[in-house]
Amino acid sequence: MTKEKWEQVKLKEDFSLDICFDYYQEKGGLVDFTQFQRIFPQLIVQGTPILNSQGRPVILNFESIYHKIFNYYENKFREK
Repeated sequence: MTKEKWEQVKLKEDFSLDICFDYYQEKGGLVDFTQFQRIFPQLIVQGTPILNSQGRPVILNFESIYHKIFNYYENKFREK
């Protein structure tokens, strides 16, 4: 994700699946968009519990993902 793309994306109320993929690819090295596209929406709808980076269980839903992505890219592109 580039800073210019983020500036456009963050003005919207929601993120597309490719933005979610970009985030998880940067964070965890995902490489297969086709598989992500098939599985990820199901995980969100079901409210799937996952472990966060501290090993704590969290529920994967749209709101939690939205906040994670927003905070990640805001911090990444913050003016220093």
